[in-house]
Amino acid sequence: RVITEFSTTSNVSMLLEVIRYKKMQHLKSSPSPLERERAKLEMDRITRCWSLRFNKLTEETVILFDFLTLEALVLNQSEMKDHWLKFIQIAISQSYFSIAQSVSGYLKNSIDEHFLNELKILDCDLLWAQGKKSEAIIELTKLGEVSDRSLHQQIELSLIGYLLNQEQLEEAYNHLQNIPKNDIILDIKYSILWTRVNALLFQSTNNQKYLLESFKSMLKNISRIESNPLTLALQVLSILFRKGNHEIYQIFSEKVDSIPVGCWIEAIPQIIARLSSPVDELRVLLVDLIYKIGVEHPHAVLYPLLVPFKSDNIERRTIASSLFDRLRLMFQKIVDGVVLLADELMRVAVSWLEIAQTQMDKASRAYVNGNDVDEMIKHLLPLQEIVKKVPETFYEVSFLSQFGQHLQTAINWLDIYKQTKDDRAIHQIWQHL
Repeated sequence: RVITEFSTTSNVSMLLEVIRYKKMQHLKSSPSPLERERAKLEMDRITRCWSLRFNKLTEETVILFDFLTLEALVLNQSEMKDHWLKFIQIAISQSYFSIAQSVSGYLKNSIDEHFLNELKILDCDLLWAQGKKSEAIIELTKLGEVSDRSLHQQIELSLIGYLLNQEQLEEAYNHLQNIPKNDIILDIKYSILWTRVNALLFQSTNNQKYLLESFKSMLKNISRIESNPLTLALQVLSILFRKGNHEIYQIFSEKVDSIPVGCWIEAIPQIIARLSSPVDELRVLLVDLIYKIGVEHPHAVLYPLLVPFKSDNIERRTIASSLFDRLRLMFQKIVDGVVLLADELMRVAVSWLEIAQTQMDKASRAYVNGNDVDEMIKHLLPLQEIVKKVPETFYEVSFLSQFGQHLQTAINWLDIYKQTKDDRAIHQIWQHL
């Protein structure tokens, strides 16, 4: 709410800096080398301060325009090039089309050819924002034919973005193949577009070639995009899970070692959920990936692995146990501590009394309602495990002292029934329970 007042105060302060800058310009012509050097240093300091301040300003067209108007009192258009270009981009994004067009026309009168071509690219963006999409594509294509090499890549990338928006996939694909990649920033942008174009072409044609190219590009980009690798990691995993085949698995196996394991940490739950995949090749890849992450970040892996480690699913539990055993060779104290913590948490969460009551309730329902003796026995077997355990807490000692003898007698009758199939044994079981 106070941004307008703050901006006005800031402009007054900047006006004082403009006055000082002009004084330094005069001082720069001094016959004294010391004064000339001091003036140059002060002018550089002021321009650096303005640049930092401009980049930190809120992106409101009116506020930025006031700032640039003051800056233009002492700096020429070439010195302010980056600021003007950013201002025009923001004005276009905020639909201040007339201001963007006026500033662009003003700048074209006194700038070099390279700056002029950059302004023409923004003019195409302006046409696009105004809904003149076909005209923007035509103008940008013409500009690409006459621009110097340093701008050619930028123009091509912008043109490809336009073509993708218009769903002209083949044209975008052809343009991407012709881009020379000699700049790391542009190379990353190229790779992102290459991934997207190939993914869209695969969706429209179902040609496996495009899927493989897109997948390779995703794996290449994961380690190079610092801001949010999770998005790409999830896309890679989605292809592995949904469209995986031998070629996909082979590419992943070859490239995964070149990707920092930290890129996969936030996707660990999704990877662990697929550890019991029925596809052997995929299961091996995922188990190896979890192990590699665990070697560098054991805590990030061990706690999510507790879910399958304590699962009722035998296959999931076996895979998790094997990973715990492999990691225990390197981090014995950590692994043992995590397992102990899990056991204690489960002990606190569910007491022996609650387990016994739950299992007896399920067994009675199976026998009384369904007359299913096998199902009844299945639910009573956990009681046998409880009786065999050594009590470690006061509540466990108390439970066994009150119910241990009855449970043991019932279990003995359960064993008798398994051997004889005598219905009288069942009545004895429930009499002691």
